[in-house]
Order: sequence, then C-alpha cells, then structure tokens
Amino acid sequence: MQSGFWIHNAPVGYKYQTVKGRGKMIFPDEPLASIVRDAFEGYAMGRFETQAEIQRFFETFPDFPRNKKGEITRQRVKDILTNPLYTGYICSENYGIDWLKGHHDALISVETFEKVQERLRGIAKAPVRKNIGNDFALRGFVCCADCGTPFRSSYSTGRSKSYAYYLCQTKGCASYGKSIAREKIEGDVGTMIKTLQPSKQLVALAKAMFRHAWDQRRAQAQEAIKTGQHQLKELDKQIETLLSRIMESTNVTVIGTYETKIGALEKQKIILGEQLTHQAEPKGTYEEKLEPVLTFLASPWKIWETGHSALRRTVLKLAFADRIQYDRFEGPRTPQIALPFKALEKITDQRVCYGAVEKTRTSTPVKEQRPQRCASTNSATTAHALVGVGHIDERPGDVKRQYPRFQQILPGTHRLVFRRAIGYPKARVNSVSEDDMVEWIVSDGLTDYDDAVSVMEARAAAIAAGTADEAVWLVEHPPLYTAGTSARPADLTDPDRFPVHTSRRGGQYTYHGPGQRVAYVMLDLNRRGRDIRAFVQQLEAWVIATLAEFNLRGEVREGRVGVWIARDDKPLTATGAKPEDKIAAIGIRLRKWVSFHGISINVEPDLEHFSGIVPCGITEHGVTSLVDLGLPVTMDDLDVALRHTFESRFGPTVSP
Repeated sequence: MQSGFWIHNAPVGYKYQTVKGRGKMIFPDEPLASIVRDAFEGYAMGRFETQAEIQRFFETFPDFPRNKKGEITRQRVKDILTNPLYTGYICSENYGIDWLKGHHDALISVETFEKVQERLRGIAKAPVRKNIGNDFALRGFVCCADCGTPFRSSYSTGRSKSYAYYLCQTKGCASYGKSIAREKIEGDVGTMIKTLQPSKQLVALAKAMFRHAWDQRRAQAQEAIKTGQHQLKELDKQIETLLSRIMESTNVTVIGTYETKIGALEKQKIILGEQLTHQAEPKGTYEEKLEPVLTFLASPWKIWETGHSALRRTVLKLAFADRIQYDRFEGPRTPQIALPFKALEKITDQRVCYGAVEKTRTSTPVKEQRPQRCASTNSATTAHALVGVGHIDERPGDVKRQYPRFQQILPGTHRLVFRRAIGYPKARVNSVSEDDMVEWIVSDGLTDYDDAVSVMEARAAAIAAGTADEAVWLVEHPPLYTAGTSARPADLTDPDRFPVHTSRRGGQYTYHGPGQRVAYVMLDLNRRGRDIRAFVQQLEAWVIATLAEFNLRGEVREGRVGVWIARDDKPLTATGAKPEDKIAAIGIRLRKWVSFHGISINVEPDLEHFSGIVPCGITEHGVTSLVDLGLPVTMDDLDVALRHTFESRFGPTVSP
C-alpha cells in the first residue's frame, strides 16, 4: 500500500479489475458508486439528517449489498461514511500511511468527507422509523409560527381511510398537538408559490441579472485560482522547511512533531487543490445554462402543480431562503424569498407579498442612489485575473527554456541527463517496463557542481510533474566543499583551499572530489511512502549492503549521519573506545516529496583534502576510503555493487 495501491477487500462502490502488468486494482462499481456518492453528499449538505435516513436510502436499492439476513446494518452505514478511501487517498494506522494519494478514482472530495466527519462527531443517532417522507412534501420546510420548530407529519386512521396531517410536537407551545390537514397547508403554500410568477419584463430583468452574475463568476474564479496557486506555493515552502529540519534533527520527539505538522499541511494542500478545481470557470455557454433557470423563474407553479413530492421539495429549496412559518389560524407568514425572486420585488398583486397578506406599515422613503460600478468585473481586474491560470509549478518550463545554454556547457552524458530531466523526449505513462524503472545514469569525467544541481532540480521538478522517470545519477566532481543548511562557519578551517558551494541539502560541510563516487538519488516518495526516516534508513542500508559486497562492515551511529567503519588496525582512543572513520556521507533534500542530492562513498580520494573542513561537524572521528582500508577497488567495481544492491531495495533500474 505504500505505493498507493489498495490491497484489502474492495469497499462498497468499488470492485477489483485486473490491469495488465499491474495486477488487480479497484475501480468504481456502478451503480453502487453513484449511490455511495449521493449518500456522502446528501449527508454533508443536510439532505439526510441522520444515519438512519441514509440506511433507508440504501434500502431502496435492491442491489445494494446486504448481510446474510438480508439487512443493511447501521454499522455498514458508519463504515462507509468513515472510510477515507472514497476520497482517492489511502489511510492506514497499521501500515503507518496517512493520506497517501492512491491509484484509484475518488468518489467524493476530501472537503465533503471532512464535512461528513464533523457531522458524525456532533450529531447523535436517530431511532429508525418508517419512511413516510415521500408523502409529505413540506416536511422540513414548514415550521410552527408559535415556536419556530419544524412540523412533524403523520397519518391518523379513520373508519374508512387514513388522514394525512402536519402538527407541532413541541411541549409548551400554544399549538402543541394541534393538527393541520395536509391538503390545507400544502394548498396554502401552493397559492403562495403561484404568486411568484413574474411578468415578462421582470423575466427580462432576471436575464440581465444572470448575465452579470455569469461574468462576475468568471472573473471571481480566475482571481480565486490565482490566489489558490499562491497559497499552494506557500504550503510547499512550509513543508520543504520542515523536511529540511527533519533531515537535520536526531531527536525522535522533535522529528515526530515535524512529521505531524507536515501531515496537517499536506491535508491542507489536498483540500485547497480540490477547492481550486471547484473554482473553475462556468462550464458551457451562457445560453445553455440560462434556459432551465428562466423556465423555473417564469413559472415555478407549473412544477409545483405536478404533485410530485421530489419536484415540490426542489421548488421549495430554490424559491425560499428559509423555512416557511405557518400559523394554524392565519396561514403562512411572509417567508424569506431566495434570489433571484428577492430581487424581483414587483409581483402581480402588490397587496399580496409572496402569497401572504402584507400588514399595513409606514415606510421611510429612501433617496435614490446612483448605481456603482462593480470593481470586481472591470477590464483591468479581469485582465489581471487571467495571469497565472495554468499549472501551479512553472519550474520545469523555466528550466526547459534554459536548455540551449546547458546544451553548450554540458558534454555528452550530462546533456542526456538534462534532456531526460526536463521531460525530453518522453512523458511518463501508466504502464510497466521501462517507465516503472529507475533510470541508472553514469557520467564519465568530472561534473561541474552547479551544473549538477541545476540538472537535479530540473529532474526532481519533472518527476513531481509526472513528465520524467525516477533516476540515480553517478558522478565525480572536481575538488570542492559544500555547505549544507546546518553548516557552521567555524567548521570551514581553510576557506581559500577549494571553491565553497552553498547547498540547500541537509547537513553541514562535506568534501567532493576525484576518487569519490557521488550518487544523486531522485526518487518519488509520493509513490514510495512519505516516511523520511524510513527513506534515510533505506539509503543507509543501501550503502552498508554495498560495502558488504567488499567484505566491509559499515555501521550507523545515533547522532552521527553517514556510514562508519570500526578501525581494528588503529590504537584505542583516549576513552578506550575503538576508533571509527567515516567512509560515506548522506545528504538529502526533498521538494514536493521528490528527493535529490544523495550519498557519497570514498573510493580513492585524496583524504588530506578533508582537512580543510570539519566533515559533518564531527571532530573526534576521521575519514577513510576503500583503498585506504587496503581494498584495491576501482570506481567501476563500486558502480556494479551500487546498482546490484540498489535494485534489491528500491526496485529495477534501466540504462538510458
């Protein structure tokens, strides 16, 4: 599951299908997927007040899964409503997975899922009762004028037939237990709806209003997209900062706190990304979307007159902004009318206000004001909002535009690496074979450090964007020092000896030079699991396994990053401990959960070059190499061992 594939039983609404080269994967199972989606959205919006109503909703579908007794239990409903798998993400406490993007299609948004969880935490279960809601269109829409509580509905049985009625059941209310015949109350509400039919002139006014609203929505969507993109970039910066702190920390408690914060920020990114999707400009043409609206505005009475409960409830939702207060003696009181009816103030009978008799009252004349120009829809704002719409991360494109310069300064293999880094010539596809392998690239000669960093950053950005494969790049550098994010100036003891490069990787000062193999590791932790400590441990295990190929025992030490060799050939230290020398360094940086920088192993460098710094800030231990330990190992020998041990831990590789 660390790779985003669900491996357990498929939940209701999904089914397993075999995908060539992938095995079995879950896909939406219609019509069950749509039923589950309706349940989530209905509960989130309040259409379903309780889990019992969702249970009855499921029971209306004969094909919905039931237990051996033919029942849909309340526990089944709860299991569905609390399963985050429906959002397209995988969460598992047993596997230590928290909101990992899955390879299956989402049925609902994370925002909808969170609304459902909030309701589940705050609303108690309701007792199961017979569903008679379809017989009472006003249920939940009409309330008692004396106490404001929604009317209940029921039947009373007479000698020859049943009688439908509404009533208030609030104890202490003046209308408590007083029933109102369904025909009377629904007839009064129907009369009120009949008065909502505007004149042709007002329909024309509504058309102009909707045109204005349409244009305003488009401008607002563009501005919202721009703002959301900026917020996403800020969240990425915060996550990147916390990832760097994790790489530098050795305190388990502190690391756990950082990981918790990263999890919360990642969840914010998911929700914000979904909100950006919802902020898209209005789909379709203005004319296509306007016609159904005007049909309703022109005559909501025609829809009400059908008598269909579901259609009547739709009319009530669209026409009124709040519940209708009903007095058992006087009938309905003046309701709050929803837009656009609220804007259409003139109805055919001016003594009647939306079906209720309007009481006489004095009015204060209001001075007519000059219409104000809407600032949100002027041309300058609209033009400004158009800027930035598109892909959030523009780094791959920026680097791609720099390709001609790199083509001149990067020779041979380096140029190939750069072309692959920025997505030339292929894009990533969802298939097996080479596209699921890690590219294994070896550069001959010495690689300029700044050029290597540019290539790495471009490749990492392309991997995050899905336009390039993961890669490991083996290089050698000319003599130089690099300063990580935790480097202390005092640890650079000879600043004029070699060039010093400021690096944004984790760690302190380190040395690179001829005879040292540097492996730049560009892997996607979104696919491999967002566990930084586990990833660093995998890198350490990879180095240790590589050294074991030459019968060397590499070890890691608490509080000391890298891989160490115990020196049996050296005298004990002043404290009586066995001396240890560092043979490999590890320094990783993550951006959008894609790694770059990596590891370095000393094959046969000039160890005296390390004297210009305090390597990794550690003074009490030395530095060694394979040749220094008496092993006649060449760079090619190490490369073979690195690739073999890498594949056993990270998966297959392919040469470019």
